[in-house]
Amino acid sequence: KDDGSIEGVDVTMYNNGGSTICCSNVVMDRGLAHFHNAYHFPNIRAVGKIAWTNLASNTAFRGFGVPQSALICEDMMTRVAAMLERKLGPTAPSVDDVRRINLSKEDQRTPYGQLIPQCHLPRLWDEINETGDIEGR
Repeated sequence: KDDGSIEGVDVTMYNNGGSTICCSNVVMDRGLAHFHNAYHFPNIRAVGKIAWTNLASNTAFRGFGVPQSALICEDMMTRVAAMLERKLGPTAPSVDDVRRINLSKEDQRTPYGQLIPQCHLPRLWDEINETGDIEGR
């Protein structure tokens, strides 16, 4: 929408699995499960594809796909804001506005149905922006 709220997401993620399956399936599963990051998308389709290549397997390390999928999600937020800026000009929401409006809130559900009974993200976002001198940094 023009206010920056995202009504639906359709994403396909690719994982270079290397020459053996190793942990690639687990890495992809976790990446897909955590793709939404700190945000709520009412409609989401996330597909993962693992490529079998001639490279050594090197897919599992600490975050097991979560940092990579979070980066994809944050890049999507930046692209949504850029698209709105092209469309609306100076009245477009900033990337931070797009992030704020899409944050998960209490009593929403994750894409896999888990209820979020407590969610402090919007309050923390507002507090940090009010007291953290973000613009000055």
